[in-house]
Amino acid sequence: MSKDEKILALQLILEDIRGNWGWNLEERVSYSLDLAKELSKEDERFKGMVDSINEYIDDCSNGDNDGRYFRSSFPDGYEGMNKLHKLKRTYNDKSDGFKSNVSCLTYPKDIFEDLT
Repeated sequence: MSKDEKILALQLILEDIRGNWGWNLEERVSYSLDLAKELSKEDERFKGMVDSINEYIDDCSNGDNDGRYFRSSFPDGYEGMNKLHKLKRTYNDKSDGFKSNVSCLTYPKDIFEDLT
């Protein structure tokens, strides 16, 4: 999976958490944290995202799992991340690694332009 695909996958998972924090939250947060950690090894800017996700995990343990937490500017949230990867929101042309990472999305047909 390319760096750009990792960034897109992370962005989409965070947006999905924002849209639905009611179920399968732990799985999606885990995927997002893993991606952010991988990306932080290549790009220092993602260390802020790792911190942000860890803070969200702490907040969730206190009962506050509001997904709007990630509705802020990168590196704390997903806003502006599209400028980092410049990929289209398509599924069929992406790598198997990307598809595996986004398998946790709750509403993929609402996210990807080429899924109906």
